[in-house]
Amino acid sequence: MAVEDFTTYTEVDPNSHITVTASRVAYAGLSTSEDAYVYKDKGVDHFAGDYEHLATVLIDAVTGDGLVFNWVLANLINDMKGIADAAGDYNGAATRYTNSDTSYKVSLYERVGASAYSDVYVGAVDTIYYLKIKRDEGVGTYGTLYCYIYSDAARTNLLDTLTLTLHEKEDFRYIYACNSYNNASGFTITGYTENLDLQEALTILPTGIASLETFGTSIITAGAVTLLPTAIASAEAIGAHTLQPGAVTLLPTAIASLEAFGTAIISGTGTILPTGIASLETFGTSIITAGALTISPSSIASAEAFGDLTIYIALAHRILEGSYREEIQSANRAQVFGDGVLTEDWDWDEIELVYDQLAQANDLNLDTTTKAHQRGEAILRNYQLSTLNGSILVPMNCGQDLYDVIAITSSQAGLDASKRRVLALTHTWTPSKGKYTLKLGLGAP
Repeated sequence: MAVEDFTTYTEVDPNSHITVTASRVAYAGLSTSEDAYVYKDKGVDHFAGDYEHLATVLIDAVTGDGLVFNWVLANLINDMKGIADAAGDYNGAATRYTNSDTSYKVSLYERVGASAYSDVYVGAVDTIYYLKIKRDEGVGTYGTLYCYIYSDAARTNLLDTLTLTLHEKEDFRYIYACNSYNNASGFTITGYTENLDLQEALTILPTGIASLETFGTSIITAGAVTLLPTAIASAEAIGAHTLQPGAVTLLPTAIASLEAFGTAIISGTGTILPTGIASLETFGTSIITAGALTISPSSIASAEAFGDLTIYIALAHRILEGSYREEIQSANRAQVFGDGVLTEDWDWDEIELVYDQLAQANDLNLDTTTKAHQRGEAILRNYQLSTLNGSILVPMNCGQDLYDVIAITSSQAGLDASKRRVLALTHTWTPSKGKYTLKLGLGAP
């Protein structure tokens, strides 16, 4: 999937408070006394059934009860107050500040006619929130709307889940990445919406084909291309030939053979393509020597006669001795104290095993929650690295470097391509005994 290109959206910004780039809609001093928004017409009932959208939002600064909607699905074009006054329905997510309880908030909304419903997360200023907004029509009479709020871009550290049981089933046409709420109060907000990903499937058609229905549904299977329905005369109607990795499948079928197009490949199994070459025996066995390629028998003029050669090499090292340990993480919760900042980060998998093990850090150089969370994540990562340790003894390998991640397979230890990071190297030379070994100290990857 790909993020939305906001430069293709329509911008309504009479006071020049909005700046649009391909991946971000930024607003500076956007007021609750103006109509300003950025939207796109996706077509009637485009947002139907279940959906799951991703967006990143930030509250940078506010005055009074500053408010902006960062994500909206609706069927009217207007600012949010205008849509509400027209009894327009919508699903939306907003960032705001409320003077009454002096809190910054991320809010999830449903509006049905004159009725509005919401759920709220109390957050912080100057903090990036990563949202996953999902409608599941299989939960409840009309479906359920969720907003999962994360502190990291990978969306693994969940801060809260907002939930609304929907009161009407409705499909939507327009999507907004920014929309003001003009209630003439004059409060302002600064921040942005970025990396909006609708996670919708991409359909590509040859330009001459009006729609997929003209030719039926195409099905792509691993290793080959199958065209349905069978009434299609040949693949030539659909596009150019395709070479699939691992097995060469040639499309369109009107191409007689690979000789016309292909590159000769020598793989580890001794397979030569194009298929017009009868067998390896016909031309001899290729022999690879250090620094050069020797081809036998000598009757073959040169490698150029059969195309470029590609050589695949797989490397593995024998394990002479091995010791593997897995230990409980010494700390699974990190508290970080900065300059007016306090954050906590958790490793929930470890907490489920041994309950709460606390580590703390004090650093007045940390003056934002983002920096403090980064320190907390680094602390937990350091403890994670210590949970897996041990060592292996292998033959000397001059190419082995510190901090490489290696895969270990040992049936005795129950390891199958298990990842470990190299944290120490001990080289042993004993020429009199013909002993040249390398001991690798191991840690978590």
